[in-house]
Amino acid sequence: MMLESLEMVEEAAVIRQAVKDVLEQGIGTPELGPDKPLGCKEVGDLLAAVVAEGDAFSFETYLDSLATTA
Repeated sequence: MMLESLEMVEEAAVIRQAVKDVLEQGIGTPELGPDKPLGCKEVGDLLAAVVAEGDAFSFETYLDSLATTA
């Protein structure tokens, strides 16, 4: 990963974990065949929120907000 080559190992690990967490929730772009498909922008926004909020991020709250805006 590029961040690792820039000696940003901890940051790379946080991003990698965020991606793993999002995929484990069944969320992803359509080509990945997720249970809850989102567009590229939405997935990117979600990953940014997961990284920014860390352990405080709630997938339940996020998914509830998707249901109310759909």
